[in-house]
Amino acid sequence: MTRPHLPRTLRRHEAALRVSPWRGRSDIVVAGPVPGVVPSVDQVHSTIEQLHASGVSEVYTTALGPPEAEPFIAAGFAHREHLILLRHDLRVLPEPRPGNPPSPAARLAT
Repeated sequence: MTRPHLPRTLRRHEAALRVSPWRGRSDIVVAGPVPGVVPSVDQVHSTIEQLHASGVSEVYTTALGPPEAEPFIAAGFAHREHLILLRHDLRVLPEPRPGNPPSPAARLAT
């Protein structure tokens, strides 16, 4: 199979999508909007056409919030999985629970 040429950013009008190989594969890519820009459905379709012409057979998106997901869903993308976004405020660290071994970061701090 010919390795497709994948541009890092596909631009059309004012929106742009970043594209990169998925897990080192040349036939599957990950595409996502440039931060702060929500592409239109037409812009997503145009990107899909460019990728198809480049030999790409499948496209995943980056993690998307609801506004960013809308044009992708309207362009035919389907939900693959729902991600959980975790946060930890590192200003106050909890005490280790009894029975849990210290984390590698905690071992480095001692």
